[in-house]
Amino acid sequence: MIIMMSMVGPALLIPLYVQNSLSLSALLSGLVIMPGAIINGIMSVFTGKFYDKYGPRPLIYTGFTILTITTIMLCFLHTDTSYTYLIVVYAIRMFSVSLLMMPINTTGINSLRNEEISHGTAIMNFGRVMAGSLGTALMVTLMSFGAKIFLSTSPSHLTATEIKQQSIAIGVDISFAFVAVLVMAAYVIALFIREPKEIESNRRKF
Repeated sequence: MIIMMSMVGPALLIPLYVQNSLSLSALLSGLVIMPGAIINGIMSVFTGKFYDKYGPRPLIYTGFTILTITTIMLCFLHTDTSYTYLIVVYAIRMFSVSLLMMPINTTGINSLRNEEISHGTAIMNFGRVMAGSLGTALMVTLMSFGAKIFLSTSPSHLTATEIKQQSIAIGVDISFAFVAVLVMAAYVIALFIREPKEIESNRRKF
């Protein structure tokens, strides 16, 4: 659920930041997340092969490490942040998400008994939808909260446009700081993930 929250929320906030804080066009604000989406789709093909060969833990640890670093990097956005920087960081971030989603979901399902799989799948799908909606709502709320704080304390020498740009940037930074805390908490939880014995024994046969 935390991974879904950290994936859906930024996909909304980054285009908003590009358009309102960097003052770029709506087209560019949408294109900023396209490379990351493409990488995520391509990596989905290979993640399954990596899972069969190495198991879930190497993928999960690598994915969380990259996700944590890139999320922290997005906590320091400014009104002059490079557009290319955003594309690269977001693309790497989506690469890490592709390493996490399938292994975690598959490991969770494999840990259930056969008669529990249908219930587990239903709960997992429900959790994805709820996490995506909740994550988006929380991040937008935090962005608005941070923007309002800056607006109430903004320097008088700034123009109205500069105040708007900086308030959005600060609000987005606060939102990503919140996501970074969630990701680090999920990383700690992931350290205790155990690979199902049946999967581990089957992989050793190869």
